Amino acid sequence: MTKKIAVYICGIPFGVLMKDKKILMISADPDRLDAHLPGPWSKGPARETKALLTRVLQGEKRIRPDFGSNPFLAEATPFQRRVWMEICGIGRGETKTYGEIAARLGNPGLARAVGLACNANPLALVIPCHRVVGKNGTGGYAGGTEAKIRLLEMEGALPPLTPRAGP
Repeated sequence: MTKKIAVYICGIPFGVLMKDKKILMISADPDRLDAHLPGPWSKGPARETKALLTRVLQGEKRIRPDFGSNPFLAEATPFQRRVWMEICGIGRGETKTYGEIAARLGNPGLARAVGLACNANPLALVIPCHRVVGKNGTGGYAGGTEAKIRLLEMEGALPPLTPRAGP
């Protein structure tokens, strides 16, 4: 059975699409999940899913994208797959620019295409597209720039930019 689960990581809402306990899609844009699975959001297993994704962000757990069995990865173009595999090599606390990724793929002029591939990424956090930044700033993110900045701060890739209230 396929279900949508909402989890909060670093105060950022992520939607997770799961089927038979396998994560198919993770997005900071809930409309993206609603487009694939209309209807109500499920209540479980949110705790286990949040714990797993937190471990991924903390660098304690790596999930290899399965391009063969995940339908959202299987429909990717060869270029998107190459970009996403390159992004998987960016470690916690590190960033690369869209241009650096494009250059590593053999064409530094494809920075914008790398950005489009990041935007099409169906597995946010697992394929850590938030670690890809613009040469003059953070660049875009499906969950918004503030969410991207929070994730990068949490991973130690950016110093805290603004003081936050709370614990």
